[in-house]
Amino acid sequence: MNNIEQLELINIFDDAEYVIPIYQREFAWEYEQIEQLIVDINSFDNQNYYIGTLIVFKRSDGKFEVIDGQQRLTAIYILLSYLELEPKNLTFDCRDKSNKTLKNLSNLDKVEEVEINIKIGRDSVKAIFDKPDNQIDIEIFKDRLKNVILFRIEVPKNTDLNRYFETMNIRGEQLEQNEIVKALLMSKLTNDEQTAFAKIWNACSDMNSYIQMNFDEQERKILFGDNWNEIKFNETGIFKNFQVAALNDDSDEKTILEIINSPPSDENNLAASGESYNDDTRFRSIINFDFFLLHTLQVYVSLNKISAISVDDKKLLEQFKKLINADFSRKFIYYLLKCRFLFDKFIIKREHNYKNNSYDWTLQEVDKSTSGDYYKNTNFNNNEHKNILMIQSCLRVTYTSPQSMSWINKLLAWLFANDDINDYLKMIEDIAKVPIKEFIDSKNYSQGTATPHIIFNYLDYLLWKKNPNVNFNFEYRNSVEHWYPQNPPEGNKRWSADDENSFGNLCLITQSENSQLSNRMPKSKINDCAEICKKSSLKLREMAKVTDWDLNNCKVHHDDMIKLLSF
Repeated sequence: MNNIEQLELINIFDDAEYVIPIYQREFAWEYEQIEQLIVDINSFDNQNYYIGTLIVFKRSDGKFEVIDGQQRLTAIYILLSYLELEPKNLTFDCRDKSNKTLKNLSNLDKVEEVEINIKIGRDSVKAIFDKPDNQIDIEIFKDRLKNVILFRIEVPKNTDLNRYFETMNIRGEQLEQNEIVKALLMSKLTNDEQTAFAKIWNACSDMNSYIQMNFDEQERKILFGDNWNEIKFNETGIFKNFQVAALNDDSDEKTILEIINSPPSDENNLAASGESYNDDTRFRSIINFDFFLLHTLQVYVSLNKISAISVDDKKLLEQFKKLINADFSRKFIYYLLKCRFLFDKFIIKREHNYKNNSYDWTLQEVDKSTSGDYYKNTNFNNNEHKNILMIQSCLRVTYTSPQSMSWINKLLAWLFANDDINDYLKMIEDIAKVPIKEFIDSKNYSQGTATPHIIFNYLDYLLWKKNPNVNFNFEYRNSVEHWYPQNPPEGNKRWSADDENSFGNLCLITQSENSQLSNRMPKSKINDCAEICKKSSLKLREMAKVTDWDLNNCKVHHDDMIKLLSF
């Protein structure tokens, strides 16, 4: 029988030694996952917050071998180290570089060989707490840690670890909140309605594929038309009012419910014919299903003029319980399917670039008439596709926490209510401009590292629009860099605080760029870090064009950038 212990997160490393075995992959969490962990801890409002499970095997030497949960455990170690809570007792089997990096997290500059993924984790934690809009009080955050609980589950001593590890990966996670929400919504429906509801819900829950590809061909035609690229369903007919001709020769008419309930034939199932379009490795959604549910709920309450709903995955069940009844269940599944169609067609995704083994921003739609693999760039008037792709990726890299992505439900609500998409680009830009106008109107342009990141990213978007042929993509740039350093090397004049922190002297860079540019003078940055300057933000590239960066050149650049931002 498994031994289960309830541990306070703040003390998790005090009572035991943990070992990450060699068969586990290296630490891989990046900024997004770490930020979500920190946001979750900082935002819970119950007496205790249960952060998950850690599955371990107790070795003969008394150390706990981590079978599952090592990514979260390592991130917690890095977090506690940043908070100067002096964690210990975490090591990696046969990975000296990783162990040295863990032991010297507070002073990595003196470590000769650093495990880069752990360093990125450390830099991400620092960037998250340094963000001007995070509103995290470190002392309050530390106090919250006392109420964050993690369950440590010890497997029996005779467990075949390799088999256990493989089985656990196959089975996946435990019952999630969205599954409980699904059950509650379905409980209000008739048996026939429940079958259709479950089929649609399950199709929508697979976020890393296009919604059409989660139905068979008959269902696609009924729901999305002959070319699978239109909305052919409506609120009153989502369960039973679609009378369509069957695709087989007998021409019997079937309802959407009957077709959903019937098993797909080989002729109607594209996957069965050997064509695989539902490739989870090809596309990645920018949000998970829990947050998509909450964004859909925001669309519902917005269009039906109901009180606001919190976009917080920890309150998913709580938000739905306020509204659940039979009428809501029937309406919500319609909203879910329509929002998912709109989300896939009009909101960016990541697509695997097999040539570079990277994921690039993409904005595509499904169209059966398209030659090849049925995907094409979403069709916009006036060649606006690239502009929409860029402004959305600008927003995505700025608002990295799912709770801060209100731009998604605002766009979905607009798309839901508007068939004419000619003003779609303007709608997105208007959303992005709100904090820009606040910044310009404030006249406070010397905020230093407290300058909102959207100011830098939206400026890059405007610079790109001036020169759309430039090689530039939005990345997760989370560090505000002083181009002329705050603490210049000996022999160089120190600028005033207002000049150092002026918008003209600032740029947004990645964590890795931050460590390379360090405290260098501008000319040294240009000469010694030329590749970084060529590939970084467009504002930085503008600054790098000035070889002799002095206070006068800084002010000229500042005025030019503020003028561009003003509208």
